[in-house]
Amino acid sequence: MRRLFPLLFLGATILATPARAQEPVDARAVEAIRRHGMDSTRVMETLAWITDVHGPRLTGSPGLDAASRWAMGQLQAWGLQNVHQEAWGPFGRGWTLRRFSMMATGAATFPVHAYPKAWSPSARGTGEVVVFDPTTEADFARFRGTLRGKIVLLEEPRTVTEPFTAAAVRQTEADLLRLANYAGDVPSGDAANRNNAELLARARLGQQRTQFLVEERPLAILDRGSKGDYGTIFVSGAAVPQPVGATAQDRPTG
Repeated sequence: MRRLFPLLFLGATILATPARAQEPVDARAVEAIRRHGMDSTRVMETLAWITDVHGPRLTGSPGLDAASRWAMGQLQAWGLQNVHQEAWGPFGRGWTLRRFSMMATGAATFPVHAYPKAWSPSARGTGEVVVFDPTTEADFARFRGTLRGKIVLLEEPRTVTEPFTAAAVRQTEADLLRLANYAGDVPSGDAANRNNAELLARARLGQQRTQFLVEERPLAILDRGSKGDYGTIFVSGAAVPQPVGATAQDRPTG
């Protein structure tokens, strides 16, 4: 024990002492990297290929296959070896957009700026535009049998205002300090249960709405989304009916 204690103390002392050794800086390597980044970089060219040429890379689509082939060929051209793809899955059905256009007709004719959601079925035809906005389960009854062949809007038109203030705001040091020291109350007990119940009720209503639309078979469904201005449209995957509380593993992918 007399010999062991000094050894343990010495070990603790070494661990508590910060390391002072530092590898010497290779100035030539740093300068070579900097020179390549400033004078010989191909980042913008590569970015153009990834975004402009192979931009649509939806999982399971021909666009992803073409992008994968380009990436493998590019890596091989740069001298990398053993470039290959790894098998994964199963995933589901693939999907691709070949062409799409939409036009509003009537007293005034104008193009409608829209994009099909991934994995949505194709559609062709003309239909009356109606608003489908149930807020309770009882509201579904008044829409029963009225949506077939119609173009369904899921919300009323959004009020658009001209913004005169910047969307981004730079935080001051005082703001950051206040956020770092925030000690606000976290909902718990009845408040948390009430919030969870409201979220579950909204999720259930949304899933019932999707199931109802699938059964009614409208010509098209238009979702204006919650964000996007000045012609910017955010598009995701089409919704499919699923049970309330389903996990990510339970949800169909196509």
